[in-house]
Amino acid sequence: MLDNTTLPFTIVNMVNGQEQGRKNAAVDSAPIDPARIAETLTLARWRAAEDRIYPLVLVDPELYQSAVAVVGRVCEQLRARNLSRAELLALDVEATAIELFTEADLYEEVTSINTRAGLGPTAILEAALAQVVSLAPLPSQE
Repeated sequence: MLDNTTLPFTIVNMVNGQEQGRKNAAVDSAPIDPARIAETLTLARWRAAEDRIYPLVLVDPELYQSAVAVVGRVCEQLRARNLSRAELLALDVEATAIELFTEADLYEEVTSINTRAGLGPTAILEAALAQVVSLAPLPSQE
């Protein structure tokens, strides 16, 4: 899912070169903003990581509870940092995952989740990022 974002497009009839389809001058003439596309794709990747956790409840409820608890603790750490949406989007996910999991003494739990469910540190952090962005206004949004 791409965050219900409408990207500008034009359908062109390659036989005679005429444009077809919906005409919206404001959308058709608007340049594509690469930053907006990057943000949309990043948010979609974060939601996909979050979505990988939910099926665990059917296979291993205890593992699901553990994964949700870890994601919750990481969310708390991220919110405590009081980062703006732009700062969250600019995070180096791999480096931040190692830093956060070490700070919160979560590394063993994350390793266990990775071993049992294939959800690595990056996926767990991205699931937490999806929660932080969706649950409450960030400093730049208030």
